[in-house]
Amino acid sequence: MRILAKVDTKSEFVIKGVQLEGVEKVGHIDTVLHELVRSGVNEFILSDTMASLYMRNSLISVIGRHTKDFRYPICAGGGIQSVSDATDLIKAGADRISINTFALEDHSIIESLTTALGISCVVSQIDVRKINDEFRLFTHAGRELTEYNLKSWLNFLSKNYVGEIIVTSIDRDGTSKGIDWDLVNFMERESPLPYIYSGGLGDMAELKSLEGLKKMSGIAVMKLFIDSFKG
Repeated sequence: MRILAKVDTKSEFVIKGVQLEGVEKVGHIDTVLHELVRSGVNEFILSDTMASLYMRNSLISVIGRHTKDFRYPICAGGGIQSVSDATDLIKAGADRISINTFALEDHSIIESLTTALGISCVVSQIDVRKINDEFRLFTHAGRELTEYNLKSWLNFLSKNYVGEIIVTSIDRDGTSKGIDWDLVNFMERESPLPYIYSGGLGDMAELKSLEGLKKMSGIAVMKLFIDSFKG
C-alpha cells in the first residue's frame, strides 16, 4: 500500500484544516517538504487550495526548487483549466497533474489532458461529502456543492479514463476519527479505476485494515505527519 503525503498549500505555506475548513498554517512549504523527506515520505500530492479562486497555481516555482534536491513522484494540482496549465506543472518537475473543479465544469478538459499528456499523467481529484445518504461532489477546495454525485462521476470516468483517482472524505478530513468505510466500500464496488483514499486515518496501525482491498492503490496522509513534527 502506497503512503503519500497530501500537502495542501496557500501561497507558499502548507496549511491544514478540519473538513477542509478552519485552516491552520503549518509552515513554509520548503521546510515542510524537507521534513517529510527526512521522515521517509517518497511520494507527494501537492495542491494549491486557492488556485481555483485566483485562477493561478503557485506550485510551479516550489516544484522547480524541490525537484533539484530530491526526485520523488509528485502529483500537482489546483486551478488547472487548460493543457497549458498542466504542461507548466509537468515542465516544472511534476510527474502527474490532478484536476477537480474545472473538470466538473467542463468535461472535455479530461480528454484534452489525456490526449496531450497521456492517461497515466492525469488524475481525477474528488472531494466528497455524504448528504442525505448520497455521496456528493464538491469543488473549490470543498467550498462549492456541485450537481454531481459520486456514482455519476465514476460512470463518466469509466468511459473517459484517467490514470488514477484521488478521493477525499470531507467529513473525515483532518479529524483522525478513522477511515470513512462507507466511502471506501462504495469505491471498492463502483470505481472503474485505482484510487487513492484520503481522510481521517487515526494512526498507522489502521493501515492493516486496508489489506485485501482490490482497488485502493494508496492512502494520502498529512495530519499524522504534522502531529509528528509538532511532537
